Parts: sequence; structure tokens; C-alpha cells
Amino acid sequence: PPPVAALPLSQPLTVDWRDLRLLGYDLIPPGSPDPPQLVLYWQAQGDSRRDLQVHLRLTDAGGRAVWDRGGVPVRWTYPTTRWQPGEVVRDPYPLDLGGLAPGSYQLFLAVQDAHGFHLEAAGDRSGDSEGFVPITTLTVR
Repeated sequence: PPPVAALPLSQPLTVDWRDLRLLGYDLIPPGSPDPPQLVLYWQAQGDSRRDLQVHLRLTDAGGRAVWDRGGVPVRWTYPTTRWQPGEVVRDPYPLDLGGLAPGSYQLFLAVQDAHGFHLEAAGDRSGDSEGFVPITTLTVR
């Protein structure tokens, strides 16, 4: 696999879960007609025997969830059970923020099993009791 410095990610952010590591992310601005995108970069930490899913949550200034998305990585096409140890996976998610009031929102990430149980990030990086890790702040204009 390529070294992290060689990846095209603009925001390095290392968070470990048991079977995978988040290396960082990119925020791609909207392009007509596409919404902005969040691209996560993952690295397999071993042979995962579990199908893990990504759960993204956006909260408003009061901490209320206003948007939830997620699923199997790479648009439901590349389950973690197929990842090879050390493999780096580019995992895009459209950020359809239409309908949100202008303001600042916090984007969180969790990794969950196929039953929806959130896994704990190593080093207690969780931002809340549900296992979400803070990723970035987004501004809606």
C-alpha cells in the first residue's frame, strides 16, 4: 500500500477501530449538479471477518442530529470482509445538505457492525456515548 503521505487526502486524521484504521478524509466542494462529497480513506488492519459499516451523523449547534447516512463502504459495493490486510480504500459519501438552515454543523463518524452496534474507537476517541468520533465542522450558507 502507498504511504499515507502519498495519498491525495487533504485532512489526515488517524482513528483506529479493531479491524480498520481511518487515515483521513477529503471534502470535495459541490460541482454542478453534484452535492459536496466526503471521501474517507481507510486502511485494513487485518482480515476482517465482520461486515462493518460506516455511520455519518451531522449535528446542529444544539447537538441534535439533523442528518444520518451510512452503509457498506464504497457505495455498498466493497464490504470490509473483502479488504486485504494493509489495503487502502477510498470511500466516497455525497453530503446532500439541502434543506438545512444556514449555520455550523458538526460531522461525526462511527463504525458499526451489520446489526447497527457501534464499535469503540481505540484510545477512547469517541465524541459521545454512542461511539461517534468528531470529524469536522461544516458550514451551510
